[in-house]
Amino acid sequence: MEFNANVCFVMMFVLAHLIGDFVLQTNKIARIKAVSVKGVGYHIIIVLVVQMLFLGWFGIRGLLAAIIGAALHFGIDVIKLVTNKLFIKVQLLYFIFDQLLHISVICFLAILFKPELQINIDVILMEQIGGIIYSLIYAILYTYVISVMGKMLLRDIFEGLRKQQFFKKRERLIDAILCISLFLVFISLSIYVFVVATIIVGIAFYMLQVKRYYYSFKEVIIKYSFYLLLITLGGLFF
Repeated sequence: MEFNANVCFVMMFVLAHLIGDFVLQTNKIARIKAVSVKGVGYHIIIVLVVQMLFLGWFGIRGLLAAIIGAALHFGIDVIKLVTNKLFIKVQLLYFIFDQLLHISVICFLAILFKPELQINIDVILMEQIGGIIYSLIYAILYTYVISVMGKMLLRDIFEGLRKQQFFKKRERLIDAILCISLFLVFISLSIYVFVVATIIVGIAFYMLQVKRYYYSFKEVIIKYSFYLLLITLGGLFF
């Protein structure tokens, strides 16, 4: 039985976007991307390669979608580079708007090209692959994406943090482990276990953030509450 091409295409495209835009975007690339078109170019080369690898399953139409998608991604990021200073006090909202643009491009290209898979796959195998893709998307959302959003929120609220390095030493890794762990507890166990876990993890998180990164009580509470809100919302729709 064949895949549902449209659903599969969108899911593969979204996964490729998340890998190229987050997983493979190092701190160095993020820094140069924020100040130069050349940096954006380096980033887009990575995005293009990843998208072509993932969408090559859909033949010529998939490859064309990958190329056009990367070109539009480049345009969006250049506009973001030019206008970023205008939105420095609302980085989180601008980030959300930016990602919505990228997802809109993906949906538009799916409608435009209506790609077809080049392979036939058994129903059970199709469900297994779909489940893996779906889980990978959530895993990236609740490690890489959520940690970026949490830090942007703090920088929007506390002006002094904007003068510091975006992620401090291993901060992103620690936050990512926290978020994915609580998310797995939320979707796998009872609400009571989740509540107990949030209290225990919250205390450890607070001590670590204060002693290692010198965050204030208010800053830690805001970041942790933000993570819990997104984890709960995401778990309800998983």
